[in-house]
Amino acid sequence: MKKNIYQLACFLQNEENTNAISTVDLQEDIEVTKEEILSLLAEKIGKMAAEDKLNNLTTSVYDQGYIDGIRAGAQLIRLITGDTDTIKITA
Repeated sequence: MKKNIYQLACFLQNEENTNAISTVDLQEDIEVTKEEILSLLAEKIGKMAAEDKLNNLTTSVYDQGYIDGIRAGAQLIRLITGDTDTIKITA
């Protein structure tokens, strides 16, 4: 999982050396990443709980700002990789 998110970040920065990505490509990449995160989370905490956490992350990004969204995403990654058993995301 960490590798996939890292690869996505690199792709977003380096596509065709323009440091840009089309909105269509970005949306596609986001959906693929979202599905993968949801799948991995569902294996650990169940589908409904995973959907709730992902929705809270989305809310965090939009309502609280980009940095809080990154922090929430980092917590989700720690949960997925088994580095922690609980996370706290406030929406």
